[in-house]
Amino acid sequence: MANNLEKNKIFAAILIALLTALVASLLADALVHPHSLAENIYVIEVEEGSTPHVSGQAAEEVGDIMALVEKGDVEKGKTVARKCLQCHTVDAGGPHRIGPKLWGVIGRKQFSYEDFPYSKAATNHPGQWDIESLNNFLKDPRQYLPGTKMSFIGLKKIADRANLMAYLKTLKG
Repeated sequence: MANNLEKNKIFAAILIALLTALVASLLADALVHPHSLAENIYVIEVEEGSTPHVSGQAAEEVGDIMALVEKGDVEKGKTVARKCLQCHTVDAGGPHRIGPKLWGVIGRKQFSYEDFPYSKAATNHPGQWDIESLNNFLKDPRQYLPGTKMSFIGLKKIADRANLMAYLKTLKG
């Protein structure tokens, strides 16, 4: 008889847990309103033909990347490069890691180390690593090179990319 009582307790606990989850789900749906609205609640009117005002970092994003790299902060670039050091080395003659070494990357042919196993997409990609191509790659590697094995999400801030490239320019023989 004690065995049946234990089974009933377990069954009751499971039933209460399921009912609690159901009630919580219904309550959450009622509070959050997960359905789309028929129309916008607040409409922002903009004159036709006008250009939006761009300020702060957004204005910097529009600026010339070459100029930003020229005035980039190498020390800040070293700090940004710490993200890269998880997969790359920056030492002269350093080994490859998960990613290829970055010594002398600026000016080098893209994906050109013969002793590194690049993805198929990378081996078929022409070009040199100049400021413009590096900027585009560092911003979003998967958009720049669909099919890349590089899992890094990218550097969204242009200042971080400019500082990193200013640092990478110092890594040469």
